[in-house]
Amino acid sequence: MKKILKKVFKAENIPYLILGLMMFLVFSKVNITSGDDEWFSTILDKSFNGSLIAYLKERYTGWTGRIVIESIMVPMFACNIWIWRVLNTIMSVILAIGIYKLIPYSYIREITVSKRMLIKSLICILIFSIPTEVFSASISWITGSYNYLWPVSCLLLTILPFKNSIFKEEFNKKWYFLLIFTAILGANMEQASLIMFVFAFITNIYIVVRDKKIRIDLVIFNIFIAINTAVLFLAPGNYERSNKEIVNWFGQWDMISLPTKLMMGLNLFLEHIFESNIIMISILVILINIVIWKKYKSILIKVIGAIPIVVVIIKFIEGKLNILNVNTDLIIFKMFNVQNLNILNYDNIKIFLPTSILLCIVLIIPVLFLLIFDKIEVQYLSIILYLAAICSALSISISPTIYASGPRVFFVTDILIVVAIGLILSELLRKWRINIFVILVSILIFWSSFVLYLEYILNKG
Repeated sequence: MKKILKKVFKAENIPYLILGLMMFLVFSKVNITSGDDEWFSTILDKSFNGSLIAYLKERYTGWTGRIVIESIMVPMFACNIWIWRVLNTIMSVILAIGIYKLIPYSYIREITVSKRMLIKSLICILIFSIPTEVFSASISWITGSYNYLWPVSCLLLTILPFKNSIFKEEFNKKWYFLLIFTAILGANMEQASLIMFVFAFITNIYIVVRDKKIRIDLVIFNIFIAINTAVLFLAPGNYERSNKEIVNWFGQWDMISLPTKLMMGLNLFLEHIFESNIIMISILVILINIVIWKKYKSILIKVIGAIPIVVVIIKFIEGKLNILNVNTDLIIFKMFNVQNLNILNYDNIKIFLPTSILLCIVLIIPVLFLLIFDKIEVQYLSIILYLAAICSALSISISPTIYASGPRVFFVTDILIVVAIGLILSELLRKWRINIFVILVSILIFWSSFVLYLEYILNKG
């Protein structure tokens, strides 16, 4: 027992412990709210005579394929809320650990404990940097946490054996007994399920091409993930829900063309990235440029790397000016202002220009990954997860139920961007010396974020 406690409370795990404390204090202010929380907490006794099986059958055929999540969530509403508060705190820490574990072990072994703490601290800071509307809907809302925080935390754990195989790292197959459960829960949320399945499938192909052999355990695990994904997506209730959500949330859905839907989804994604989540994308492009400036002497490469930073700075300035009610009706700002629309006017090129520019900025980033990472394995991991972040956000284009979900559909996107940031920071710390002052400032920022955010949550509560 002493060994376990010593391992948990060792210095480099301090960021996780602080994150857990922060989350627990936030969750201690959360209670069952009207709406979905209240509905799920009373539905068994109200409509199904306390029968969970009858409820799950009705939900699977009439509303959703997320029966595993709901088989956990609905009974939990009958328990003391402090159980959820503790479990949700654990899941929040697991989320941070899962992000960190995706960094190659060889990179971790090459850096000092203080640098590991720096990476873990930044991961924890970024989790709290998730836009408030996404954080509250995906992490601190009871129903939302079961449907987003828990599956995404499980997603990160589930893909670890595939990540280990990419870097030829040791993997104890006994962990499959735990990963069976994380795969089942992770595959019960549409975005997480597709990322899990596609990442596993492509990685298996990558391993066969690279190593000229098949990892039977990974293939079997991939099939298991595929089965759970099929259970989720083939639920009859998905179609019933889609029809109902069209009426409730998007009555014009069937009358809108596919290109318009794609444009709408893309614009909402770009608004999230360059407005709601400007801090996180700023950190990403800043780290990319630090590596580029340290690694390359070519002016051309440095200019290409600087393009995203210029756009991010413009969007950041615009956001601050809007807060101060300062006029931003200038061409430099209009060039990057996407529009929410229901009908595409193909004669008005101004509608497409901001979207096209920002989309190019988003797609430059994986190209820059090829420049900043030396190892093809890290290039592969960073690019595939970054593209998964984009695709998971663009899923808003294909289903009216996504619009009903609101900002929480971007939770997966935000977490995968944090993964990319963790990989870049590990690359930077592994290759170049970082002044201890930087580490101290980072820790100060961590504590400041803790105090300010906690004060906000407590005052809000």
